[in-house]
Amino acid sequence: MSMRTRNWFWLKWPEHKQKRFMRLMRWLAIVLMLCIFGPQYFMTVASEKEIVRKRDLYTRVVPVARNLKRLRAKKIAASDSLRSVVLKMAEISGIGWDQLSLKKEPFEYGEPGLAVELQGITLVELTSFLEACREQAGLRFLSFEMERDENQSVLANAKTLLVR
Repeated sequence: MSMRTRNWFWLKWPEHKQKRFMRLMRWLAIVLMLCIFGPQYFMTVASEKEIVRKRDLYTRVVPVARNLKRLRAKKIAASDSLRSVVLKMAEISGIGWDQLSLKKEPFEYGEPGLAVELQGITLVELTSFLEACREQAGLRFLSFEMERDENQSVLANAKTLLVR
């Protein structure tokens, strides 16, 4: 194999024109790099500033939101009986009266408990109900059982014991 030499077009030019061409190519490469990477850098810096601003806002808002949730839970818990609170949470979650049955059950430490049976509900309704009971009403779950509905496999039956 013979070694081939390349004949670049600028090698035929006079030396002063070759130097000027190389200086121009160097500046062109620098400008091209600035055009490519400059906007990316400035967009990254702007994004980082936005992230820091949102993080600061989040750290200021979260304690206030938690406090509001806690106060709402206390207000609901203080004003209504456990039965009416559970009925409100079921209504908020979209669970109908025919899907819900409630039984008063004493809890071992003297707190009144409420056994809740949910029949033929979707998982979306179930999770909405459980979150509403925990977050909005401040209720605790002592036991929880869930099984698939015999009639329709996409629905579930759930039993839980709720206390304050």
